[in-house]
Amino acid sequence: MTDDLIHLALSQKVRLRLDIQWYRYAQSSDATWVVRDPLTLEYFHLSELERSIACLLDGNRTLGEVLHQFEGLSVTAAWLLQFVAKLEDACLLVPRKFGDAGRVLWGRSESRRRNSRIQRLLSPLAISIPLFDPTHLLNRLTFPAQVLFSKTFALLAFLSGVSIFYLVLNRLLRESTNFSDSLLAIDSSRAAGLLGAYLCVKSIHELGHALACRRWNAECHEVGVLLLAFMPCLYCDTSDCWKLSDRWRRASVAAAGIYVEFLIAIIAAGVWLITSDVSPLHSIAANTMLVCSINTLVVNANPLLRYDGYYVLSDIWNVPNLADQSREATGEIVWSWLTGKKLDPNRWDASPNTLAIFGAVSSCYRLFVIGAICWLVWAVTNRIGVPLAGLLLISLTLVTSLTGAGLRARTWWRQHMYTDYIRPSRLAWLVIIMVCALWLFFWQRMPTFVATRAVTNFSDRSPIFAKQSGVLLDCSPAGRTVQADESIARLSGTQLRMDWLETLGEVRQLELRAEHLKLLAIDEDRAAAELASVIQELSKNQTQLEILEEEISSLEIRAPHAGTLLSGPPYSPQQLTSLPNHDRGMHSVLDETNLGSWVNRGDLVAWIVQPGDFMLTAYVGENDAKSLQLGMPVRCRWDCELGQVYTGRISKISPDPIDELPETLIGERSFPTRENKLEQPHYEVDIELAASPPELAAKSLATVHIQTPQKTAFEMLKRFVDTNIRPAW
Repeated sequence: MTDDLIHLALSQKVRLRLDIQWYRYAQSSDATWVVRDPLTLEYFHLSELERSIACLLDGNRTLGEVLHQFEGLSVTAAWLLQFVAKLEDACLLVPRKFGDAGRVLWGRSESRRRNSRIQRLLSPLAISIPLFDPTHLLNRLTFPAQVLFSKTFALLAFLSGVSIFYLVLNRLLRESTNFSDSLLAIDSSRAAGLLGAYLCVKSIHELGHALACRRWNAECHEVGVLLLAFMPCLYCDTSDCWKLSDRWRRASVAAAGIYVEFLIAIIAAGVWLITSDVSPLHSIAANTMLVCSINTLVVNANPLLRYDGYYVLSDIWNVPNLADQSREATGEIVWSWLTGKKLDPNRWDASPNTLAIFGAVSSCYRLFVIGAICWLVWAVTNRIGVPLAGLLLISLTLVTSLTGAGLRARTWWRQHMYTDYIRPSRLAWLVIIMVCALWLFFWQRMPTFVATRAVTNFSDRSPIFAKQSGVLLDCSPAGRTVQADESIARLSGTQLRMDWLETLGEVRQLELRAEHLKLLAIDEDRAAAELASVIQELSKNQTQLEILEEEISSLEIRAPHAGTLLSGPPYSPQQLTSLPNHDRGMHSVLDETNLGSWVNRGDLVAWIVQPGDFMLTAYVGENDAKSLQLGMPVRCRWDCELGQVYTGRISKISPDPIDELPETLIGERSFPTRENKLEQPHYEVDIELAASPPELAAKSLATVHIQTPQKTAFEMLKRFVDTNIRPAW
């Protein structure tokens, strides 16, 4: 801004409204004041310096004269003009046309209300609908409010809560499975009851804020319905608590909802303890406890969202308008760096660096929450067949958020563009940093890995199958070293032996018949013709006899080569002998408990392996398996040798998902299960090792990192959202 424009602006006279109300923000200090606009019922915070300057704006002094009275307090002309602009934007100054002041102020207040209503309509994921003024109702509830927020009642509630939750925890440790089942077994009627309980809890939550206002003689003039992501709940306007000078009372008003939910959780816990497991009330009480605890921790008590926890932190920290101060501190730090202007830390009620960190973290968290809600809305609307409605809601939400951010940025820029000059070199550095950040996020590819657990197996496993059906008479134990062609199991084939004896008898008869016909064929032509037929039939029976002999010999199951026996998969015997006191459960064939059991032809009896020749079998979820290819490099770290890393490559990817995990992996955190079943399909991935630990044993566990194609940060974020953030259908 040029000197002529500054001189012209300082020659103006402005007047502060006389009807505004002043309250001290803290009892122990007069450094901060709260200004209440009786027309709009809005509240603003001013420092002691700002209040002193505002009180001098009486319409008789020019801005230059006001500036002259504060020469020694680092008040610049630019700062004074910015402050006056803020007062005028908040409708705290009398309009220039004094005769029409009332009409102009009322028009401005109506315009602010109208803009607020339009803003609510343009944000379909958070729609507030005012209903009524609860003042008369709260006047009748004065005594309950005094009792509810008394120190004695709070102490008794705390002691009762500790006692009841100790009993709940003790019962959960004994009946954790029943509690999980009661949470998951929700039919339509219980879901309706849970929704009703949720609405009641949220309504009582807001009533707690109103009662706290009444307890400390603050006013509550508005109660309405808030549709937060289409979930209805009540809300109440407790802005009047800003006039309370005691910060602990303000914090108690902000924390009243959490306090009330704590009381509801105590009641629900008591109901859960005294009701039976089959009672619907028991299930509703369990879910009510869960709703109160999770909702309190994730939403209400979270200071990163503008709910109860945020206002509690703002009051205890003694930083009014914490979000605005954090946003302003962040902008001023950036502007100070761009212009080289020294930052004045006295402008805020806390360290500007701390405020900027809080503002950055809370902004990122809110963006994440908005993105998650938009994704959920899209998933739900797309699933029920109305994707255009979901797209419209998401578009309105994003447009509203971007419009609000743009308006705030424009206001901030207009306040600074004429007061200081930006250093071109620093602006260039800022642009370069932003371009590099965008390039890193959208275009720079980074290594990615799929981490999972794996089981050690032998790489060369030769299967041994039963070639005939029969009763198991004898078997070698698993783990035994055998030589080539050594017997490992013996079956009893009674029917085969009977068929062999019958065929052998027929062969002997045909041989005798053939010898007899040879003697007769010398004199009788007829015998010679019959001899040819007998020889043909004899050859056929001899072939059948050889086949039976081979089948009988196959009843002796032998090792195809030297190696170590590994037990086959468990199987359920189909036919059992009448031997008593035998455990006939699921065992492998080479288990002594299966002696006398029937083995079918084609059953896998065992594997024979070469000791020391190992491979890894990793189990990868469906989402990760889509990005795997043969030959991808793998880094392996065995649990038995964590200090050493081994390498390998993918040699095989199973085309079909597995039915169940190996026993050694059951209970691993990497494989979440529900009702003893994997939550998503998993596939076997065989890994060929370049080397392995010297004292490795089969079934040893390892953690593997499979190197997958490089991805950008945007692609990794998208994949994380698609994989982990999904509605629980």
